[in-house]
Amino acid sequence: MADGVCREDDNRGAGNKKLTKSKSGLRIIPINNTARSPFELKEPTWSPDKENPECSNGKCGQKFDFLKRRHHCRRCGQIFCAQCCQTRVMLPRMCFVDPVRQCFRCSDITNAENVFFNSSLKLLTNGAQFDVSSPERPVLCQTAVTSDHRFIRFEPTQGQAPPERVEVARILSTEVTQSTIEYAPGQTLPEAVVVLYRVPGSVEERQVRLSAGPHVNDWRLSTNWIVALERALELVYEGRQPSQH
Repeated sequence: MADGVCREDDNRGAGNKKLTKSKSGLRIIPINNTARSPFELKEPTWSPDKENPECSNGKCGQKFDFLKRRHHCRRCGQIFCAQCCQTRVMLPRMCFVDPVRQCFRCSDITNAENVFFNSSLKLLTNGAQFDVSSPERPVLCQTAVTSDHRFIRFEPTQGQAPPERVEVARILSTEVTQSTIEYAPGQTLPEAVVVLYRVPGSVEERQVRLSAGPHVNDWRLSTNWIVALERALELVYEGRQPSQH
């Protein structure tokens, strides 16, 4: 099973979630909308049966009748025949409890995303060390995405005051610096990332720089964490766009 987008935060009780049923299936979602994961996608509006006399797969064109039933893809909401919408895949971005029916295109997208949830997201939540620079001087921090996926938090390794955490949903852009690292001869890797974000409750923009410099305990882990963050933000930005099929 994919590492669920809607899994419980380590510091939150089970009472912060609720089990709900839609026509697409059972879902576990936060009670408070502000606690939703930035990776979460809204359930699509189902295409009306009467507007779809045939399968939405242009290469199929199967016409529906009493024997040929319509099936809605749970990700895009379009209507397909049974053959073109037979795959059931876990869809953590919509918080479904069980695998749900998806069309060929959507199941391919979901399977690719689930690789991220099963590997890269775990790397982000486990964390890595960075020299963290904001308006203050650099602080060596254990840096991780919180288990509810809503924030990047920083824990200084030597007792300094921590930099302010960054809300993932309010990240505007990132700029990654690639370089040949001295302690990795011949390899060009992401050495640092500058994260531009908007302060909660404000239009003010700030930035923080994470550097996988010589002070970190595992530079390869830190560079992989940057790569995982970039992939995560692709999903966040995608979730802000209107759904298309």
